[in-house]
Amino acid sequence: MKQRSNVLMVVLISIYIAVGFQWLSATPLQGIQLPDNLPASMASETHLYGLGPDEKEHQIYIESIAAGKGIPKPSPDRRNNPEQYVSYQAQHPPLFYAVAATVWKALGGATPSIRIMSIRWLCLLFGAISIWFSYCIVKLTFKQETAGLVCAAVMAFTPMFGHMHGNISNEPMAMALVTAALYVGIWTKQTAKNQLYILAGALFGLALVTRLTAGIWLPGLLMVTLSKASMKKSVLMLIPGIALPVLMWMLINQMTLGVPLIRTFHRPLLDASHSLGQLLGTGIQVQGAGVTLSAPVILLWVGGCAAIPMWLMQFHMGIDLVTWSSISILLSLAVLLINLDVVSKARRGMLPGVPAESIVVRLAGLLAIVLAVTGLLQQLLYSDWDVVFSTGRYSIAAALGGALVVTGVIERIKNSRIHTGAAAVVIAALIAFDVFSVGTVRAFYRDKPTQDAIQYVEKAD
Repeated sequence: MKQRSNVLMVVLISIYIAVGFQWLSATPLQGIQLPDNLPASMASETHLYGLGPDEKEHQIYIESIAAGKGIPKPSPDRRNNPEQYVSYQAQHPPLFYAVAATVWKALGGATPSIRIMSIRWLCLLFGAISIWFSYCIVKLTFKQETAGLVCAAVMAFTPMFGHMHGNISNEPMAMALVTAALYVGIWTKQTAKNQLYILAGALFGLALVTRLTAGIWLPGLLMVTLSKASMKKSVLMLIPGIALPVLMWMLINQMTLGVPLIRTFHRPLLDASHSLGQLLGTGIQVQGAGVTLSAPVILLWVGGCAAIPMWLMQFHMGIDLVTWSSISILLSLAVLLINLDVVSKARRGMLPGVPAESIVVRLAGLLAIVLAVTGLLQQLLYSDWDVVFSTGRYSIAAALGGALVVTGVIERIKNSRIHTGAAAVVIAALIAFDVFSVGTVRAFYRDKPTQDAIQYVEKAD
């Protein structure tokens, strides 16, 4: 069975790559002039960028590193000279951009479109790494290969996972490092090879200097690795690898920009014309979008967009976003309650067929989801409208958590063992919906092909 499941995983990842190719080609490229972002000597030129979420800014960061100009400035007012790049994504740590810049420079003789698509392919391959380690994590802890296949498929064919891995972003690399760190930590605990905790900590530290949202998995990493017998030794081995990369990055920021962490906020929900009371009460009307945002609607929005690129599907297809999101959040609550029921019964010894390790991993996933949603709701109050309309791309950091809890529900329904037939049905349905979602995204960009059209919400504010 082990050999067969590994072969099936290779097939699953091959399908992911095939569908992923559709995702990375669904979002078009466009020539844009950026006088405020680029060095003055390049400001009058038209440059090619992808139209994915913040993809232009991620690419500018890569170009700055590749050109030998280091981390770009977060805003024009922080420029020391007119030849520096400017990107509001400069708030992010540099590891992904340094890796991507190596690929960018290696393709120096290629056309801009080939270079952009190559970085998208890099992100797609990071997704394959995340999928493989999610399979390994569940196989280790749920003690069955079929559950691992289901978990990997839930991650691979969730539309927002495909959408985000089909564009240039630092999230895919961070997620790959997190899943690798979790797997190494779990395997180290099982084999009692404590020296490998150093590797788990280093992988997680690298995830943090790729994207700080990886931090939502820190409690989960501690949960799945620490035990009473070796807690002190494990912590001493984990912490240096986690902390040192982040501290070094913060020190560089302090020396070059005068602050350890870079973050600039807009406040459209809490500015002079809106109040927190309005948001919690009657809601705030978004100009040009025909939508009233209130606290309950935003919560539903987060629940819906965590899996589906509704910010695209609604505007293209006229889908009632609140209805879709309401259904999604109800399903999410059902999944949550089933998992909590499993945890409760397992703790009382009522589910002997459910491994104790799977309960710990399940709880780690639930905790990551809670932290992701909590951080996102807080961020929505202090960010721009584009964040509100594309919340799913922030929740994708907890994609493994979602896959774990869905797998747990299927496991419970099938009385602690997921059979091949049930797994095949679930995986086929996921692939079909993922392919359908690619079509909606492709159609959206076909109808609204310009950068201005896509970003009109921010301008309306």
